[in-house]
Amino acid sequence: MLTQKQINQIAEMINESDIHNDDIGEHIGLILENVAGVELLNDEQLNTLHSKIEQAVKSLK
Repeated sequence: MLTQKQINQIAEMINESDIHNDDIGEHIGLILENVAGVELLNDEQLNTLHSKIEQAVKSLK
């Protein structure tokens, strides 16, 4: 699982990329595909992580 600092860094990267709100979820998924160890997470853990990142992005806007 990612630390809160890593989640915040991903959120900042997405926010700075000026990605349209409808595309944020897709970009989070693309980023997570490249994070080592994510393939070991079950669906519930992955959804929780995705939600945490999405909430962090929304808190920056």
